[in-house]
Amino acid sequence: MKLLHLHGGKGVRGYALILVLFMLAVCLVILSATVSRTFANAKMNDRNNQYTASLYAAEAATEKTIALMKSDFLNGNLSLITNNLPVYRASVPKIAESSFWSNFEFSDGQGHVGSNYVVCTSAIGWGPLASQYGLFGWTNTYRIMSNVRQIRGTPLANLTNAVLQDLELDLIPVFQNAIFYNSLLEFTWCATFNINGRVHANSNIFVGSSGNLTFNSLVTTTGGIYRTNWAGKTTSQYTGSVTYNNTPGYLTNQHSLTLPIGTNNTADAVHEIVNIPPSGEDVNSPLGSQRYYNKAALVVLVTDTNVSLTMKTSPSDGSAITITGVYSSTNYNGVYTNFPFLSTTN
Repeated sequence: MKLLHLHGGKGVRGYALILVLFMLAVCLVILSATVSRTFANAKMNDRNNQYTASLYAAEAATEKTIALMKSDFLNGNLSLITNNLPVYRASVPKIAESSFWSNFEFSDGQGHVGSNYVVCTSAIGWGPLASQYGLFGWTNTYRIMSNVRQIRGTPLANLTNAVLQDLELDLIPVFQNAIFYNSLLEFTWCATFNINGRVHANSNIFVGSSGNLTFNSLVTTTGGIYRTNWAGKTTSQYTGSVTYNNTPGYLTNQHSLTLPIGTNNTADAVHEIVNIPPSGEDVNSPLGSQRYYNKAALVVLVTDTNVSLTMKTSPSDGSAITITGVYSSTNYNGVYTNFPFLSTTN
């Protein structure tokens, strides 16, 4: 018998057990690392899903608010916007609209749940507008922000997302254009014509004549400017030149300039803003609020036999001062007292 052989067998078995335990420990470490990485990936994916969902929810809240503000602006004025600020702040997506919104909590970032942040950040008086049209007007800028947190679905991260949008509302007097047309604007067939102010058409513009046509200010159109056969004339008859003296001379494919007179923006409806309102028309209606007759603080109506002057503080001013009659020495004092800024020499 060789004792070396017996002692050697026990040594091999001992080393094998240690090796097995070592390999088992290595496997446990690898498994733990794999599980940890998998959980980290799942948490990152869940956080990303929360981020995306809350981002879209916040965007939905701001877009809902902006839609309400645009509707009020087109059918009213800036005063209506100011009066409705509490409505806009409360215009978050509702559970009554969809049960999906029960997964989120909306806030204005100032501790008010179920509310947006809506405020006028600037109210600029008359001045140039930041637009491609080169127009002047009155500008009010509003900031709309919504903060959203997912509160259902066992989110792994307590994540709040936010969307902020700035909305600029401009009041633009249409008469700062030398020519404003709500449909096709055509200069065929016309005599020699020099236009010194801005020109805009909410459609195409046709040019071409035997006389020269000169634009000394910017020309804009929602369509294009064409020299084409029109009204029984052919391009061979267009011997006159078309000149643009502004830089740039013209801009095509521009946004439409829509007058806030309701849904009916036809040429006839737009023309109504310069007409005297019919009896009984509501001055606060979409069209009534845009009539220049109602906007004017001083209204002078002249006929063949009569002159009337009306001064009012608002379109619905029931205490407006009106002086009617042929101007003469008998009503001179009344005119001079109430309208001292007028020249009343004859």
